[in-house]
Amino acid sequence: MRSGGALVAVTVRPGPGRVGFVVSKKVDNRAVVRNGVKRRLRAILRCEKTRYARRAEGAVDVVVAARTEAKDATYAALRDDVLATLQAALARLGEGRSAPSSPSSPRRR
Repeated sequence: MRSGGALVAVTVRPGPGRVGFVVSKKVDNRAVVRNGVKRRLRAILRCEKTRYARRAEGAVDVVVAARTEAKDATYAALRDDVLATLQAALARLGEGRSAPSSPSSPRRR
């Protein structure tokens, strides 16, 4: 499930429990700046992994994609946005898992 915030977009899918980061050249053309954003995102998820691991039902793959505003954001603002967006994505994933599956063939009346 995908969820978007002001600074990042988070995609969560059932999987073996990996985390990936996407910081495109749209954020900044310089690799130094893009790597700095990735370092901050990595540090946020490293510090908060127990918090979001409890919310996930089973192992999940997480992809965090930075928006252009992320390069100028403070660490606190980035952390708040990442955690809120991740929480929303995990909630949507939980809703999708608990929803009844639709029948594979249409019902006849």
